[in-house]
Amino acid sequence: NEAGKAYRGKEKIRALLKKALAGAKGSKQSVKVLNLRFVKPDVAIEEGEVSVTGKDGGSDLGRYEAVWLKLDGKWYMSRVRDLPDAVADEGPPATGKLKP
Repeated sequence: NEAGKAYRGKEKIRALLKKALAGAKGSKQSVKVLNLRFVKPDVAIEEGEVSVTGKDGGSDLGRYEAVWLKLDGKWYMSRVRDLPDAVADEGPPATGKLKP
């Protein structure tokens, strides 16, 4: 979450999402996959954008990264996290530390 707390396990994540989505009735969500790369044949990293449009017409756009694992022929999401908003005129966050 925004405070940095991690949730693990289906039931905890399901409860978290149910609570978060309760206030979003009437909203619409769309997901756009921007990049998908395979680090191994059974491990993929997905980057994308999620757009949520509220009942009032206002929208919110956020970036995410998900790690997928293939187990017994099925793909499972192992981890997903929000990514910080990109600033057009800034380099990657590590640029300042790596440059010297």
